[in-house]
Amino acid sequence: MKSELSSIEIGVVVNELEGLFGAKIAKIYQQNEKNVVLFMHKPGVGKLKVRLMAPTALFLTRSDFEFPEKPPGFCLQLRKHLDGARLTSVLQVGSERIVEFRFDSGRYRLIVELFSKGNIILCNEDYSIISVAERQLWSSRKIIPGETYAFPLKKCDFYSVSEGELLGLLSSSNKDSLVKALAMDLGLGGVYSEEVCLISGANKNTPPVMVDRAICRSIICSIQELVGRGRQPAVVYDGSSAFNCIPFMLKVYEGKVLRQFESYCDALDFYYCNEFRPLSRQEVRIGEIRRIIGEQESMISRILDEIDGNRQKGDLIYANYQLVKEVIDEIGKARKAHSWAEIRRRLSGHGIIKDVDESVAAVVIELGDQ
Repeated sequence: MKSELSSIEIGVVVNELEGLFGAKIAKIYQQNEKNVVLFMHKPGVGKLKVRLMAPTALFLTRSDFEFPEKPPGFCLQLRKHLDGARLTSVLQVGSERIVEFRFDSGRYRLIVELFSKGNIILCNEDYSIISVAERQLWSSRKIIPGETYAFPLKKCDFYSVSEGELLGLLSSSNKDSLVKALAMDLGLGGVYSEEVCLISGANKNTPPVMVDRAICRSIICSIQELVGRGRQPAVVYDGSSAFNCIPFMLKVYEGKVLRQFESYCDALDFYYCNEFRPLSRQEVRIGEIRRIIGEQESMISRILDEIDGNRQKGDLIYANYQLVKEVIDEIGKARKAHSWAEIRRRLSGHGIIKDVDESVAAVVIELGDQ
């Protein structure tokens, strides 16, 4: 079963949610920790519902749900600040799996993170966090009330990536194939990376470091063609089992049984809510177990990639041990007489030291194979 939306799919959902602009929040309910339903009303349209399922998906829904009698604390905070608020915009942050809802001309922002563990964050217009579905502490940012929300660092925006940027991204990738690099480093996701390789004619098994400008140009054109395709939302079946939900036709699924829908949100609603028939408790449990297994397999894959990357970094540091030690010793001496800001200024244009991050007292150095 599809465990999460890709960046491309999130972009399609955001485009469909533009029809909500001007709608007011009527009710807010929370099913569980990171599953919220916004009940809205728009003049001339009527009642509308948006389901936020972090980190899995978000979409307009026609389905009915059961909610706990006692609303969770996060739900109460949402009601306190957003009841009666008018939605002014919905946007995807670059090509990230992040959606930002803005209410009352930006006074409040509801941010939905659809990656990693997922989260839903309520912020003021200056991104100071009011409340969160789940408190999260990362090495680079804190998702807790009172902190300023910081967007995760981005590598590349595939909506606007240039040939040079893509070439640089691929040449520095530690993945063993082009399709994996496009999926993880560029953020296209597995299915859409396969599709881009198919329509561009690029060999998906080519090592990323072997990709030249001509292939990069073809890949960028293919991404633009893919994103600009006419919408033909469908649920994809393997036999009698639905296993994916797509916004437009894909070559990788040619020959598969498809059930088509008027909108991508309708397809997602059908896929995730199973409104065509109620699920038994056993089916619900089986689906949950399969989802957990899928997430664990994805996590294992990411961890193995991180291990491989860290091993390569360790080997490079070992091969350049004396140089790294000299840099550390020199920075240590400089810190006794100068501030981090002064060190950053003095090191501007340095051949090896590329950046200074005073917030964590760290320097970034560039090492080449010796």
